[in-house]
Amino acid sequence: EEGATLRAGLDALQKVANPFLNRLKAGQCLHTSDLAQLRSYTLLKAQVHGGLFLDKHVGHKLCMAAEALRQYGVQGCVEKLQQIARAPRDAEAKREKGEPVPAGDQALCRLAASPSFRQLLESPKTTGEHPKVVKLRELLLDHFRRAAEAGRSSRAMVFTGTRHSVDEIGDALGRCTELRVQRFVGQGGGDGMKQCSQRRAVESFLSNDTNVLVATCIAEEGLDIGSVDVCVFYDQVGSPIRLVQRM
Repeated sequence: EEGATLRAGLDALQKVANPFLNRLKAGQCLHTSDLAQLRSYTLLKAQVHGGLFLDKHVGHKLCMAAEALRQYGVQGCVEKLQQIARAPRDAEAKREKGEPVPAGDQALCRLAASPSFRQLLESPKTTGEHPKVVKLRELLLDHFRRAAEAGRSSRAMVFTGTRHSVDEIGDALGRCTELRVQRFVGQGGGDGMKQCSQRRAVESFLSNDTNVLVATCIAEEGLDIGSVDVCVFYDQVGSPIRLVQRM
């Protein structure tokens, strides 16, 4: 069931997406213009004609933001919206290099410059916690309290799909003293963990200094952490192989 946080974000996205999605629906390229029912894959595979290609391109980006909001919460959604907001800067960089700016990128530039989009970019930041995070915290608190009553220690792992969601989940769980959270992500990029930091994170988890490890898919392979009492898949697992690796 959608919480107030999710509904507010989706409503704001819907208002901006309506002109594009309504034209696609009117052109019989989509069965619906409702972001709650659409998926980015549907937009990607939609057969369009004429000028509706630009509507498809923009609609696909906004649908990805809606999916990120549903799956990962505010930070994931804002990340997708910021990619759109960077379109004018990226286009200008191409012009300076003498490169052509594709029509789809020009459409994103127009969207990024619109007052409705600028307002949208601010609105998700004030929508509170994702209902999935709230439920996850409830489940883990219940588990660790029952473990404490039984006089035993326990450990839990939470797998999620993006680094932003690792931070959002870690922040939400870390507000409870019973949950001693450790984050674990890959080494690549400016926000990655160094190898020594990864090693300390695992050692802290193994020694029970922390009892919840929130990790991206980097923890699926080659990470020896012994037995874990609870393993939570925060989002859908993309393949049976990855499911087995996590278990």
